[in-house]
Order: sequence, then structure tokens, then C-alpha cells
Amino acid sequence: MAHQLFYDCVWTKIIDEDVVRRNYTHGYAGTVDFDFFCQFANGIETVLIDWWLTDTGFLLKFKKFDKWRDAKEDGMAWDNDMIAFWESWLDVGYGKLYDEAWSELSAKHEEIRAVIETKAVAID
Repeated sequence: MAHQLFYDCVWTKIIDEDVVRRNYTHGYAGTVDFDFFCQFANGIETVLIDWWLTDTGFLLKFKKFDKWRDAKEDGMAWDNDMIAFWESWLDVGYGKLYDEAWSELSAKHEEIRAVIETKAVAID
């Protein structure tokens, strides 16, 4: 995410073998050498891995979330919804009713995925 944010907000142009010109969306411009990008990547890795992802509290919350997410996704895929859908529609065939049922199931799954994403973002 941090890399994407940087690339969305900063336009870069390679001037020569060691210098890159940066232009930010808010108007600031400047030049840096290629070490800047290495330091930028290392900073992202340090923050995400060393400071955040290896925190014991975060890992425990993530493992709990991961089990919950797996159960939700299994429920969508195999335990309930998809198998029941295919078993119900196997002999009926395709058509308007099939399309409506598929749209309804797809909407239900999108709602579940939105809840999963919301809970994932809320892990602190």
C-alpha cells in the first residue's frame, strides 16, 4: 500500500545514472539519488515487518481473524453455498431464474467479503 501511495502521488523521471527527479502532486519538486528508493523500501519493510507484523498482540489478533476468515470463506465456497447452489441448479439448467439465483448468491458473497475486509483493516 505504501509503495502504491508513493507511486500515485509522486511522478519520477530518471535524469542520469544516479539522479531521479521527483514531482509531487501538491507541487513540490526535487532530486534524489537511487539510494533514496532503497531507503524508502527498507523503511516500509522495517515498519511493516519489524514494528507491526511481529508485535505479539497483533499476531494473536491476526491468527484469531485468520481462523474466522477461513471459516467464512469455507462457508461461501464448499461447506454451504456453492455446493448447495450447484446441486440445486445441476438438473434445472441455465436461464433467467438461474441468473437471478447466481446474482443473489454473488451479492451475498460480496457482502461477506466486505465484512471480512472491514475486520481485517480493523486489526490493530
